[in-house]
Amino acid sequence: MNLGRFTRSAQLLQVTVAQLSPFILLVADSLRVRDPFGDGGRFSGNHFCRIVHDSCYSCLAVASFNNLIGRLWRLLPARTRRWSMRMLHVRFTVTAGALIFNDAGQVLLLKHRFRAGSGWGLPGGFLEAGEQPLEALQRELREEIGIAVESAEIFAARSFKRPRQVEVLFLCRANSDPQPRTMEVERAEWFSTQSLPEGLPRDQRLLVERAATDVCSRANSKKLSRTS
Repeated sequence: MNLGRFTRSAQLLQVTVAQLSPFILLVADSLRVRDPFGDGGRFSGNHFCRIVHDSCYSCLAVASFNNLIGRLWRLLPARTRRWSMRMLHVRFTVTAGALIFNDAGQVLLLKHRFRAGSGWGLPGGFLEAGEQPLEALQRELREEIGIAVESAEIFAARSFKRPRQVEVLFLCRANSDPQPRTMEVERAEWFSTQSLPEGLPRDQRLLVERAATDVCSRANSKKLSRTS
């Protein structure tokens, strides 16, 4: 018999009973339906003291019960805790996308063969196991159109209900000539923000316009700093 394990179990049982006892007493006390103060229902200063006392007692009992639940949860194996979290929480996919501009202020868009609608949209793709969003974006760009981006920074993040998806968008720069390298991508072209392709989803069109304003503002700030 492992004496150390037995001792720890006994100590845990002692603490558990001590924490649970006030909660049990509180439940038992709440079941009383007769006059709680035994004075025929007349209100006095003792009523106020008793109310304050019972309120504090209730808070302590709830806190003890919450501590008990937390202690029991931490005793569960890590694998069981992870499994329960996966079962109780919403599952979703994560993608990384990019708003890529060149020195001429044009934005890069891809036409996917398997994308709904016109097929035009922002470049990007799904994260693989163990990948960071920027790593996934760099991999997708390298595999699909053979380019590398510069000065990538997080521009926005958004979620979708259908499909259940979280998208992380980066603002990047690139000046390479993109060439489709997979059957998924039909075309890869630079577009002026004033002549975006027909069928580009409205939400992505708004993102492009917002990013273009940001890029233009930064360029103007750099010009002013150089002339000053």
